[in-house]
Amino acid sequence: MPQPYQVICVQPAIHTARNRKDVKANVQRIANVLEEMVFLQHRRQETRGMGKVRLIAFPEYGFSDWRKLARGLVNGLDIAVEIPGPEVEPLAIAAKQCGTYIAAQALEILPQFPKHYMNTAFIFGPDGDLVYKRHKLRHGLLTLYTSPNDILDRYMAEFSNGRSVGETVFPVADTDIGRLGMCVCHEVRTPEVARQLTSNGAEVIIRPTIEPDLAGRDMLDRARAIENKVYWVVSNAGHSVEDRTTGDSGSSRIIGFRGEVIAESHVSDSTTWGTIDVDRLRASRGPSRLPLYAPAVFDYHQRPSLPPNMLGDEQPDRAKLEAEYVRLGLIPAVASN
Repeated sequence: MPQPYQVICVQPAIHTARNRKDVKANVQRIANVLEEMVFLQHRRQETRGMGKVRLIAFPEYGFSDWRKLARGLVNGLDIAVEIPGPEVEPLAIAAKQCGTYIAAQALEILPQFPKHYMNTAFIFGPDGDLVYKRHKLRHGLLTLYTSPNDILDRYMAEFSNGRSVGETVFPVADTDIGRLGMCVCHEVRTPEVARQLTSNGAEVIIRPTIEPDLAGRDMLDRARAIENKVYWVVSNAGHSVEDRTTGDSGSSRIIGFRGEVIAESHVSDSTTWGTIDVDRLRASRGPSRLPLYAPAVFDYHQRPSLPPNMLGDEQPDRAKLEAEYVRLGLIPAVASN
């Protein structure tokens, strides 16, 4: 059984990246301090029986920012990286040096889909190997990464390996610190994401995000933890160095499987830590991961609002996507002046 352990949410200052070299520099800047951070945290807690640091979580866009990307001032393909690859290799090295799992997010280029990039959540294990990778579902027309749903048939042909859609798009890593899954930013507002991860076995769900300290978002985080009976780890960003007045920062939190807030931070550039006890979670859950369902009754999922395979081989085009969203009734038409 996994022993209780500490998780640290790192809430760093965010530096804008305009190319892959910038991304690597931002990753290296943070990776340089991880070994000392873990050492000091062990020293502070070793006499309190809190367990060792086994998991470190970083925010969404923690190595690139997103504001220039959303405004079209940075091309997503210019800052998208290979995972694993040279730009994120410092995290793999740090995971091995610290003996921890490191969860993070970056935009990813995939050779199978050369004109697309994806918003990718990933985890390096304590041996430095990549143990988890998942692609975020939707972009809200801000940063035009491609979703698995946008190219679903090709995505499944490439990655399913005989698994179902739910198992392919929402993977879970079985590790010595519990079964880990990841839910990114506004996916917290889609309950099915956490529910599918839990159904696939998740016990600890990590949510990298970059968002303002919005009223109600903490309630959504707690709700997802309660309804799925999982530990819920939210790692938000610090301030944006270049766009401080428009920064999304603060409100990292660690939530227990009963919805209790174990730790929370509203300070911009900081770390937040708390203890996870997976053995206690498993004892509390009993044999069933989720409440029983009656699929013959709940049929709303058969009425999708966003159809699959919306994108072809071409790079996503904002104007075309907005027009298609309007046609589907997903967003209102904007009246021209």
